[in-house]
Amino acid sequence: MTGTPGTTKPALPKTLDEALDLVGGAGEPEDLFGPYDGTPEACLRSGMRTYRALARLLHPDAVPEGRKAAAQAVFARLSDLWTRYQQTITGVTGRQVVITTRKRAYAVGGERARGDIATLYKVAHAAADGTEICALLKMPRAVSDNDLMEREATALARIAREGDRKYKAYVPALIESFRHRDAATGAERRANVVERVRGFFSLAEVREAYSDGLDARDVVWMWRRLLVALGYAHRAGVVHGAVVPDHVLIHPQDHGLVLVDWCYATFLERGTDGRYGAATEH
Repeated sequence: MTGTPGTTKPALPKTLDEALDLVGGAGEPEDLFGPYDGTPEACLRSGMRTYRALARLLHPDAVPEGRKAAAQAVFARLSDLWTRYQQTITGVTGRQVVITTRKRAYAVGGERARGDIATLYKVAHAAADGTEICALLKMPRAVSDNDLMEREATALARIAREGDRKYKAYVPALIESFRHRDAATGAERRANVVERVRGFFSLAEVREAYSDGLDARDVVWMWRRLLVALGYAHRAGVVHGAVVPDHVLIHPQDHGLVLVDWCYATFLERGTDGRYGAATEH
């Protein structure tokens, strides 16, 4: 197979046999995904296109029954090479996972929290100026909950778009929402990346730490800020739908509050006067 003129990256295969030969003969990640030149984002975008094209041909579920064993072995090899390529591009060492989207490459760290449907992981990605930005990756444990993740992304995007920016600190910013395919199982999940806030504790944690109750003055500022957060969302046409202690984060020193987990949100219809009214399912 010949590569594109001026590059050392091979042409994409069109058949299973070509894909088997290409991946099987690759000694290093750059043999498949191209040299480590250009910006990290450009390399990863190009590499992702190659990976997806090869994965479609090699995934065991997509090949004839008699060739599944061979395809599975080469598919595992493809996944390993792709992981190593991403780790080299992003400077990640060891066995840390890297998830690449059309916009960013996320180095995935440890688990931050577990909710009723999803697990939150610490992630980091590079800004345009090279600065490392820390965030949270929210991944559902079951593909059947993809719709709830989409609902959250829709809610956060709508609040950011239509809400009063003066109150934006009350709701986590959505950085990105994307579909992630598990290289081992082929399962596709909808994942959300949201900003990571520091110094905050959930009301569930507060309740556990102060089992005898809180000072009434603290209860007042928490309640007032919760009402502000709800009003901010309602004026943008979004109802949270699950205001429980685990979803309310407070900052004890700064008296800050963030309302998280918008997976159960409902959406209000805009009336003829331009205001939002009754809730509607999306």
